Order: sequence, then structure tokens, then C-alpha cells
Amino acid sequence: MGIKLFVGNLPWDVEEPEVEQLFKKYGEVQTVKLIVDRETGRCQGNSYLEMENGELAIQELNNSSYKGRRLRVNRARERDGR
Repeated sequence: MGIKLFVGNLPWDVEEPEVEQLFKKYGEVQTVKLIVDRETGRCQGNSYLEMENGELAIQELNNSSYKGRRLRVNRARERDGR
């Protein structure tokens, strides 16, 4: 099982395949889940993903620039009671 990551400050027009492409340079990406606005269907700028070598992705992509935005990449926090 891989490491779950949270990615913040993504461009609002990003799509799941783009996020997967960005991260697969650092290991096998198992899942990508964009957080989308229910009414507009547009990305809210955040994503969760699971990948094998998440620590390397954090080191390489946290605070990096992607389409003019400074990404935040870190381990996803477990939600209590869910």
C-alpha cells in the first residue's frame, strides 16, 4: 500500500490525468482524487493521491511551481472516526 498525499494550491482548471502525470515521475501513482465544487464541477485547487514513493514526491514537488502556482504537497492527515 502506498502513501496518501494531499496536494494544495493546484490550478482550478487541472484534471486528474495532469496530476497523475506530474507525480508519476516520482513513483507509481495508484489513485488521484480531485476535490471539486459540487455546483460548478470545477477543481477547488486540492487533490488527494496515493502513490508508492510519496516521500520523494513530497521532497521534489512541495513548494514547486506548476502552471504559475506554488504547490503544497504533504502527507494526508487521517480523519478521526471515519
